[in-house]
Amino acid sequence: MGHWIPMAGRQGGTVPTIVLSPDFSADHLAFAATNAGVFRSRDGGRSWEPSGDLLNSFAAQSIAFSPFFATDRTLFAGSADGGTYRSVDAGDSWSFLARLGRGSGVVALVAASTGDKGITLVAGTLADGVFASTDGGAEWKAHNSGLPDLSVIDLALSPAFGRDQTAFVATEEGLQLTTDCGRSWRQVSASRGGDSIQCVKISPEFASDRTVLMGTEEQGVLRSSDGGTSWSPLNSGLPDSCINALALSPEFGRDRTMVAATGQSIAISADGGESWRLVAAEPEVILALGIGSPAPASRDSGQVILAGLVAGGILRSADGGKSWEKANQGLAASYLVDLALSPGFETDGTLFAWGLSDGVLRSEDGGRSWQPSSSGIEGLTVATLVLSPAFAIDGGLYAATSLGIFRSLDRGASWQRLGLANQSVSLLALSPAFSREPVMVAATGSALQWSRDGGAGWSPLEAPAEDEIPVSAKLALDPAGEPTLLVATWREPLYYRRGRLRVWSRTLTGGSWSMLFSRDADVKVAILAVPDSFGEDQRFFVGNGEAVYHVVPDAQERTREGVRPIWLPAWVGTRGRPVVSLAAAPDFARSHALLATGGDGVYLSQDDGVRWQRLGETLGDRAPVAVVPSPEFSKRETAYALTMGGQLWRWDPER
Repeated sequence: MGHWIPMAGRQGGTVPTIVLSPDFSADHLAFAATNAGVFRSRDGGRSWEPSGDLLNSFAAQSIAFSPFFATDRTLFAGSADGGTYRSVDAGDSWSFLARLGRGSGVVALVAASTGDKGITLVAGTLADGVFASTDGGAEWKAHNSGLPDLSVIDLALSPAFGRDQTAFVATEEGLQLTTDCGRSWRQVSASRGGDSIQCVKISPEFASDRTVLMGTEEQGVLRSSDGGTSWSPLNSGLPDSCINALALSPEFGRDRTMVAATGQSIAISADGGESWRLVAAEPEVILALGIGSPAPASRDSGQVILAGLVAGGILRSADGGKSWEKANQGLAASYLVDLALSPGFETDGTLFAWGLSDGVLRSEDGGRSWQPSSSGIEGLTVATLVLSPAFAIDGGLYAATSLGIFRSLDRGASWQRLGLANQSVSLLALSPAFSREPVMVAATGSALQWSRDGGAGWSPLEAPAEDEIPVSAKLALDPAGEPTLLVATWREPLYYRRGRLRVWSRTLTGGSWSMLFSRDADVKVAILAVPDSFGEDQRFFVGNGEAVYHVVPDAQERTREGVRPIWLPAWVGTRGRPVVSLAAAPDFARSHALLATGGDGVYLSQDDGVRWQRLGETLGDRAPVAVVPSPEFSKRETAYALTMGGQLWRWDPER
């Protein structure tokens, strides 16, 4: 029968947004946007659970409550790929609304009442400016007239937005004001000397006190008492002038309480910012704050404050900031995206996981525990990690990062820069014969480069096609033992054409590109699985969308792009959930086995990708993001899978 056995999991993660229910003291609800989706707390932020299943497959960046949340139970979320979503059952389930602009992250989202139960949504995006919807998110329009910069950092709406149509948007060019629901903007403050505005808040009593507050990168907290015309600093007692986040008490008009995140500390003010006192200092960077009143009969002795951290999850105070504790129970929100096993895994028990914001993790006990393995690459985005084919002997690992390629020769204990310094490397591949012929290939943006000396020197490699971006790359050996490069490329769709995915091949020592695979596609992701039998039969597999494509043996077709093999799709998993991981089992010529993730689970094919069956019933309540077979798969059929948020699982076919 077989079962998935949970191994080591990761608690915490990066939390860019925290919001507390408008009726927090009664319903105890809080929500956190993370790189692993939206999480919900039902107990005032003490413990967390994934919110629905739709938001368990991408990075959430912003959350907003309906102004009628107490009765309609509706909230909204924005994602890193420009998506907007709605839940009408307090986070039990979510539905997709629309994708904004060109798909840049929805970094800020606010909902306001427009009377007669109408809801206006205003969204700020990372590169496409401001969008507004006056029908609860069904239709959106860009509202960028007058904006000098379309890179939104934060936005805030007047509490009386339905009447005064007033909103503020923070950009790198300064603070912008609208009084007509974003149809036009004008600048009310400019960044001084390159100083960046990090966050903006409006007083709940804005109609009467006209108070707007800004957190800046170098000038601390600034306040305007005239609706943004003039500003004055409020920094007495602040330990740092870099303000990442601000939060106002729900009773701010009465208690004048506000909280500020200052780099790696938290400060609180009880007089509207006139004076501050330090209440917490953490080794982790603080990104988000939320503050709410405690329930009358709760264990909380003061206002509840929640702080979202970089990688560290959530801090919680139940006494107005006097004491703090980590509140990560159930918050599995690490942004780990892939796995790699040591070729000698059966004896050394070593495997690695990595992610875009969590660095590299290592386990040397078969996945029972994890340790950080990022000394020398701290804070860098790790796009790809590749183990040396002789890892058991040389301990070599190679990482493609946002600042070049790094190498470790001590099994990940430390890292040193190897090549392509200060370039963002998205793809990296090593030759199977790397120990005797150290050939490497990397992608930097749309360019391909290769090295024949283990990464010390690099040369440009002619691109297979213009206006196409490499999205996947593998190195294999042809029948003559020469390094052969397989590259999947993506052509962006235009208004008159769909996107196009193609796979190309060439030897690195000469020759030209040959196109082997081509199809119209709506999904930019392509996964190449190259079996260890490639040198004998030249076969490989392509994962794209909801299918894995396999070639028809000894068959070709003539197309307008030339003669190429015939490919057939085999649908994997649940429709609407793309394949995000694909791997060929070792000793493929004998086992004919492939493993793939299909959104709702892990699937196995034992007939060269023609038919697929699900392995086991469940991997908890999270979507799988990676699967790798063990080196002994052909004997024991064991495998390892990673689910969204950082939980590792082991497949045992005998349990």
